[in-house]
Amino acid sequence: MPKAKLPKSRLSFTVHRHPLSSDDAKVELLALLDPDSDPLILRENVKRFPPTTCDDDPFTVPETFIVYKIEMALGIYAYWKQYDNAPRPADYVREFESLESKARELSDDLSRMNPFYIGKLSHLGADCDRIVVELEKLAAVSLRARLSFAGKSSQGRGKRTALLRTILRLRSIFRGHFCDKQGLTRGQRNRREKKFVKIALDDAAIKYLKLDRLMGDLRCTPS
Repeated sequence: MPKAKLPKSRLSFTVHRHPLSSDDAKVELLALLDPDSDPLILRENVKRFPPTTCDDDPFTVPETFIVYKIEMALGIYAYWKQYDNAPRPADYVREFESLESKARELSDDLSRMNPFYIGKLSHLGADCDRIVVELEKLAAVSLRARLSFAGKSSQGRGKRTALLRTILRLRSIFRGHFCDKQGLTRGQRNRREKKFVKIALDDAAIKYLKLDRLMGDLRCTPS
């Protein structure tokens, strides 16, 4: 299953469901929620009924609604990853400084260009005088943009918002749907919850390090 991600060319402000790769993954996740579940029945349900948003429809199979919630939780990763990758003030300063420099350099080149070259460009439809004016405007705007970020701190913002929010949502799903008829110990429930999160993250090819430490982080611990 390809890693959940967005094209770099645009931002999306909608969370899109990230489908689990196989029925095996769905059955394994659902089985962790109910120690007494029958894997054969779970497999039949996830095979016959697609994930759905309708949890109050009497004809809806509960397992498929849970699968839908898991896949939406994995979709959160792609949504928040774009903010993890958002530029910091220092990045804005560097980018706008480069743009200002290039705009001024090109404006100067056009202004000093041999009239014969200018004539050829004009003959082909280029309004070089207007281009010079627009380049100067771009340089001026780039300068103002650069100055608006100059001096601002680029420290203190984490780069794991997407991962932490995804783990938080997955743990919330586990705790909201875990059915304990056997009276498992707290340690046994915690191990099932960790395995639930790990299977989902691995299925979506979401990278992480030291899951034990992440599970102990208050930022991804349901209240």
